[in-house]
Amino acid sequence: IFFRWSIPRCVDMAWVTTLASNIAAASVLAAACDATTQYMERSFKARNDKKQAKTDSSLSSSTRKLSPKEKEKAQEQAGHDFERTKRFVLSFGVYGALPSFAFYQYLLPWMVPGSTSTDLVKKVILDNGTLNVLLPATMLTFNAMQEGKGNKYVVQRVKETAIPVIGLYVSVYIPVDFLMFTVIPMQYQVVFVKSVNCVIQLATSYLCNRELKEDAGKKDGVTTTKSEKITELDDSPNETEGEGEGEDNGEMDSDESERKDEE
Repeated sequence: IFFRWSIPRCVDMAWVTTLASNIAAASVLAAACDATTQYMERSFKARNDKKQAKTDSSLSSSTRKLSPKEKEKAQEQAGHDFERTKRFVLSFGVYGALPSFAFYQYLLPWMVPGSTSTDLVKKVILDNGTLNVLLPATMLTFNAMQEGKGNKYVVQRVKETAIPVIGLYVSVYIPVDFLMFTVIPMQYQVVFVKSVNCVIQLATSYLCNRELKEDAGKKDGVTTTKSEKITELDDSPNETEGEGEGEDNGEMDSDESERKDEE
């Protein structure tokens, strides 16, 4: 009823229904994949923490008291990050479905209208040479921009994530394209692609949200400087104590020599 009254009669209802179903399917798959990836990350982290707590016999970071900031960070990591899921759905669900629908429904059939074996190879080359390269790069960029951490962060995130994600897309979609262009009907091709894309999005969700190498290096540098400062502070009182003991011994020796002279 909503479509009948809100969309003009000149618009094809089949086109609108197919587009809406593709966007809905892509959004649901993106949300499910990101939720699954977050659950797997929490499970692996909890397992590693348990192993570390069992193997460490001395006082470690897992047994010491946490600061208030560390407690807040641990609570955030323990629960589901809905902001991360929202970014992933908007980037790899809603945004990703629009160019995919236009490419498979209109652009690719227009460029390669035939169905021979030669045309099939051309479709696979065009799909993996254009859409499966440009679309992941733009989706990664849009996902990083939603975090609001500046242009440098976006560039660094795309540099570290684009190559592995594009490699996944191309390696998986080459065999999928041969199956899609020979067996799957045209109106279900985008839904089929998004269903297969669920496997890729599990890895993509992790790659899009893992810690950057540059940030990890900065954190390591900060920890080393802090440890050096702590060792310096620990050594400094010993030096002052030694100086004080030397002064006290010198005063005692001078008093004994004066007493001997008086005697």
